[in-house]
Amino acid sequence: MTTAVRRYSDLPLAHWLALACFFGLILVLAVTTFWPSPVEGASPVVILTVKILPLLIFVPGLLRARNTTYIWACFMLMIYFIPFSASAYLNSWPATTLILLTLTIAFFTAAMFKLKHDPRNPGMNQTAEQP
Repeated sequence: MTTAVRRYSDLPLAHWLALACFFGLILVLAVTTFWPSPVEGASPVVILTVKILPLLIFVPGLLRARNTTYIWACFMLMIYFIPFSASAYLNSWPATTLILLTLTIAFFTAAMFKLKHDPRNPGMNQTAEQP
């Protein structure tokens, strides 16, 4: 049994795709809060906080590539996926909703591939058992 320090270069491509989708989702949610038209009578800051704060909780664990964080982030994204899919269907598939829906599906898929190809990953900056 040997131990080695994990490096970012050891991570599978799926990790980087999942991160790109996750941060893309946060960016699109932030942009759609203010554009094309903000919700009248509501504070954009409060709406932005409600939309993005649950996702920001997962950023440190995702950056460290922790498997448990990926699993919980997938559970959290179900809360976003359901209204995105319902909104897309009910509103004749608008482009912004399709982008959000695509990003959630892409993150989930990339996260599953990351978990499959890196099953014993304890996270970055920790020692890992090598077979």
